Amino acid sequence: MFKIIMNELTQLADKYGTDKGTAFDGQHNYTSLYYELFSEKRADIHSLLEIGIFRGASVKMWRDFFFNAEVHCIDINPEFVSGVEGQQRITAAICDQSSRTSISGYINSLRPAQFDIIIDDGSHQMEHQQISFALFFPLLKSGGAYILEDLSTSLNANYTTLAGGYEKSSLNMFKRYQQTKQWESSFMTSDELFYLNKYTQSSQIHEWENPRTKEKKSITSLTIKK
Repeated sequence: MFKIIMNELTQLADKYGTDKGTAFDGQHNYTSLYYELFSEKRADIHSLLEIGIFRGASVKMWRDFFFNAEVHCIDINPEFVSGVEGQQRITAAICDQSSRTSISGYINSLRPAQFDIIIDDGSHQMEHQQISFALFFPLLKSGGAYILEDLSTSLNANYTTLAGGYEKSSLNMFKRYQQTKQWESSFMTSDELFYLNKYTQSSQIHEWENPRTKEKKSITSLTIKK
């Protein structure tokens, strides 16, 4: 779907060493899509949250690309958090994506903060992805974008077995939404599903062959809030 074309965001991804670009680890080339989506309005992005930061490469990429933005990030690993804590326009915190209590505590510390973009690049476990989607989506501004990366894990038994199989996977949840325009998840409460159904403007799945390995495993989603 996306050719390897060096735009500024991909250059930053490869500079810092995140697999969202084309040079490291998974080489997903997500940055080609994100550049297409956000480059013309990058000056208008003022607040961004990333869930899951590993060693901080992607949050540095976001900070440099969205030059007017405060970049917030969370991770369960204190080492990763301390690695970026205190850097210019980056605010990091420890948060356990598997815990509703931990997420709610973090959210309460933010209020009334609202984000232009939220990216989930965390545990990739089905339940964690869907709980995070339910709890963090209300923090988006109107017109804000929620990105859930690496949906290829929904095709991996190492991730789906814990959740109860593909039927309960995040990718299947997004595909059902494309068909019915209704969110369904066994991991969300009825109130959370009501909110998502009421305030989702659009949701898309983007999938393409990995530019290096030619395996069809780069899958990300984009959900826009009304």
